[in-house]
Amino acid sequence: MRRVNGSGSLKAFAKVRLGCITIHSCRIIQQADGDPWVALPQLPARRKVDGAGAGWAPVVEITNRAVLAALREAVLAAWQVHAP
Repeated sequence: MRRVNGSGSLKAFAKVRLGCITIHSCRIIQQADGDPWVALPQLPARRKVDGAGAGWAPVVEITNRAVLAALREAVLAAWQVHAP
């Protein structure tokens, strides 16, 4: 877990291990008036899938909803432990 200093909505980066797979740069995001949530890593894309302007492309995709929910819960729990 690497916390981000500042007043923006990005709060931390997390490295997550799922068995033999390690996912770097999962982001913990929290808007001023909302609950924190976990975003999987993304890279800038020149064009969105629909051909419109620039957007973001996923680096990894977890298609099993239960696994994704468990990952998000674990990352947020670890972030709470490391909160100042």
